[in-house]
Amino acid sequence: MRLFSFLICVPMFRSGSRIIKYITAIGIFYFCFFIFAFSAASALTLSESIEIALAKNPQIVAAQHKVKAATGKLGQARSSIIPHISLEGAFGKIYQESPTIDFSIPGMPTMEGLSLYPDEAADSTSYAFSLKQPLFTGGKIFRSLRMANAGYHIANEDFRKAQNEVTYNVTSAYYNVLKAEKMVALTKEGMDTLKKHLKQVEMFHKAGVVTKADVLRVETELANLKQAEIQARNGLKLAKAAFNSLLGKNLSEDVSLSPEILTAEEKGVDSDYLLSTAYSFRPEWKAFKLGKKIGEDSVGLAYSGYFPNLAFMGSTGKTITDYPAAGTKYDLDSWRLMVAGSWNLFDGFETPNKVLEAHANLEALKAQEQLIKDGVALEVNSAHLDLESASERVAAAEVAENLAKRSLHYAEVNFATHIDTSLSVLDAEAALHKAQTNLWSAKYDVELAKAKINKAVGTNIL
Repeated sequence: MRLFSFLICVPMFRSGSRIIKYITAIGIFYFCFFIFAFSAASALTLSESIEIALAKNPQIVAAQHKVKAATGKLGQARSSIIPHISLEGAFGKIYQESPTIDFSIPGMPTMEGLSLYPDEAADSTSYAFSLKQPLFTGGKIFRSLRMANAGYHIANEDFRKAQNEVTYNVTSAYYNVLKAEKMVALTKEGMDTLKKHLKQVEMFHKAGVVTKADVLRVETELANLKQAEIQARNGLKLAKAAFNSLLGKNLSEDVSLSPEILTAEEKGVDSDYLLSTAYSFRPEWKAFKLGKKIGEDSVGLAYSGYFPNLAFMGSTGKTITDYPAAGTKYDLDSWRLMVAGSWNLFDGFETPNKVLEAHANLEALKAQEQLIKDGVALEVNSAHLDLESASERVAAAEVAENLAKRSLHYAEVNFATHIDTSLSVLDAEAALHKAQTNLWSAKYDVELAKAKINKAVGTNIL
C-alpha cells in the first residue's frame, strides 16, 4: 500500500514541477509582452508629434488670437450697415430764468412782465428712443466691410501659414532624430565589425602571418570610428533637443519615436502641377492677393471723402417738468422723423492726400507681386529638385551598398586564406560604412524633401 502511494506521488511531483515551469514561462512571456507593448505605446508617431506641437506652439496660439481679433473687426464693419438704436434718459434739477412778455386784451389794461413758466428750480425727467440708419456714405461702409472681410481671410491664411511652418519644422526635426539614431547604429555596427577583424588580425599576428603594423592600422581605424561614434551621439542629442523644443518639452527629456515607413520612390509629380497647386493653396500668396484687394478698396475709401453723407434719423420721447412751489407740471411728448446730410466742402486738402497715399500703397503692392510670385516658384522648384536628387541618390546608394557588401565578403575570404592583406578588409569595411551612411541619409532626405514640397505648395500632396 505504501509502495502504491509512493508510485502515485512521484508522477504528481514530476507533473507539479512541469506546471511550475509552465507557469513561469507564461509569466516571463507576458512580462516581456507588456514591456514591449508599453514601450511601443510610448513611442511618438509623426502625426502625434505634429498634433502636440500644434496645440502648444506659441506661434499657433498667437495666430489663433489674431483670427479672433479679425473676426471682431469684421463684426464692427458689419454693424455699420444695420440701424443703430439707442435709449437715453435723464433725471435731476434744472433751472432756467423765465422769459417775460407783455400781454394785452382790447378793452383791458396791459399786463406787463408776465412769466411764461414759474421762476424756480424744477424737477426734470426725460427719456428718448432714437434710431439712425446710414443711407449713403459715398461707398465708405461698403468698402470698409470688404476690407474687414479680406482682413479676416488674411488672418486665417496667416494661421494656416503658421500651421504649415510648425508641421514642416516638426516633420524635419522628427526625421532628423531618426536619421541621427540610424547614424549612431551604423557607426556601432562598423565598430563591431572592426573589433571582430581586429581579433582576427591579432590572431594572425601571433601566428606570424601579419606584422604589428597591420594590428596598429586596425586599432587606428577603430579609434577613428570611435570619434565618429561620439560625434554621431552628440548629433543625436542635439536633434532630440531641437525636437523637444518644438513640442514644448524639456530639452533634455528622453525621446522615443516610432520609425516611419520610408518610401524612396517619387510619386510622379511635375513642377507645373506643383506650381499650380502652390498658387491655389500657398497661404503667403493668397494673403498677398487679399492684401492687394484691400489696397484697391483703400483707394475707393479715400475717394469717398469727396461725397456727401446721408442718414435717416427718427426719435420719440417724453419730458416731464415739475415746479413744486408753483404747483405746475408739464408732461410733453415729442417725436421726429428726418433725413440728415452733411458734405465736407473743404478739409484742408486732407482727402486729396488720402487718395494720393492710397494710390501709392497700391502701386507698391503691384510692384511686389511678381517678386512674391517668383519667390513661391523658386521655393517649389527647389523642393522638387531636392526630391528628385534624393530619390536618385537612394537608387545609386543601394547599388553602392550591394557592391560594398560583396567587396567586403571577398576581402574577408581572401584575408582569411592569406591571399590579400588586412588593408583590403579595412578599405572594404570603410566603403560599406560610407555606402550605408549615404543610403540612409538619402532615404531620410527623400522624406524631408516631401515635407518641404508640402510646405512650399501650402497643402499635403505627398
